[in-house]
Amino acid sequence: MLDLVDIFEHVRSMVGGEVPPRRKSRPKKTVSATAPAPSHRVSFPMRVGLMDWERKLIELTARQRFQNDRHAGIHDRRVQSDLFGWKRDLLGMAGEFVFGKGFGVWVDWDTSPRSGGVDCKLPTGLTVDVKATDRPQGRLICPLKDPEKLSADIFVLVNVTLPLTEEARQRFDKPAFGIIQGWAWAEDMLDRRAVVGLKKQDSGDVVDTYVINNTLLHRTQPKTAMPTREDYPCVHNAVSDRSLKST
Repeated sequence: MLDLVDIFEHVRSMVGGEVPPRRKSRPKKTVSATAPAPSHRVSFPMRVGLMDWERKLIELTARQRFQNDRHAGIHDRRVQSDLFGWKRDLLGMAGEFVFGKGFGVWVDWDTSPRSGGVDCKLPTGLTVDVKATDRPQGRLICPLKDPEKLSADIFVLVNVTLPLTEEARQRFDKPAFGIIQGWAWAEDMLDRRAVVGLKKQDSGDVVDTYVINNTLLHRTQPKTAMPTREDYPCVHNAVSDRSLKST
């Protein structure tokens, strides 16, 4: 039985019309039954950009945190000498926001007085303590704490590039972003073998501090599964050079 196309061509040939060549049907596209599986791990370093309104929100929250903590008599035990005034709160808030935005988890905007604690919680159930630095070669640093009183499951290092001058804050014409460098287990971060004597630049005093070098941090993390110690072993050879200055 002729189809409609064959009939049309037959009629045109009878009246002397030029019969155009019949168009060949296009081969059907074959769809793979198994699409490539997405990566189940998050890779670091991870760059996270900050928009203008995000920068302003971070600044306002940091200023309020600083005021509330000072009024409550809470003073940070700073290691980096140039982190004075509310700059330390700004750096810390920016680091928390960058991590939350990069991982798609809730950022804690609470401005009530507090010291230490958990910054956020991952879908896997892991609690996170974010440590931020504005130095490119910064390391994961934590003041001495009792290892039996861990506040979080893992520690994360975030490098923050956030213009801090008054002119830059008003114009917002310079890029602001953060880079999530990697992470370490809390019991590894607070291991006595990670203790380093850091020299404070303002007083010259040497203060024992937990330190893990950037290069030793874990560079991946499962998206939905709980990381295991077999896949992500603890870093026990953190730092041995006690002559290093603060970062």
